[in-house]
Amino acid sequence: MAGKSELDELLAERDKIGARLKAHIDGFVSKWGVTVISVEIKDAIAREAAAEREKRARVILTDAEQLAADAIVAAATKYADNPIALQLRSMNMLYEICLEGKSSRSYQKSARPKRNWT
Repeated sequence: MAGKSELDELLAERDKIGARLKAHIDGFVSKWGVTVISVEIKDAIAREAAAEREKRARVILTDAEQLAADAIVAAATKYADNPIALQLRSMNMLYEICLEGKSSRSYQKSARPKRNWT
């Protein structure tokens, strides 16, 4: 019975599943004069489910980091080939900083970007 359940479902409905297991086990052992009092699904399963969710979250985060890194490399390549586009992007970033109302700002003194980034 427990093998038929997903780990997250088992965690969420462990009382119901425990009751079904109790009834199932009780059906086998009652002929020997044994009564099952309770069946509990311990917190180890809860920790395992949490670890599995954490693992999935890390995989998603890693995929997002890879996409961001690829986008940064593509942008750097475009800016390396077009210094005017880089200057316009710098000006746009300064504009966005001003909109946020930050109290301290730093500005690039040279309007000419270096060419040897790659």
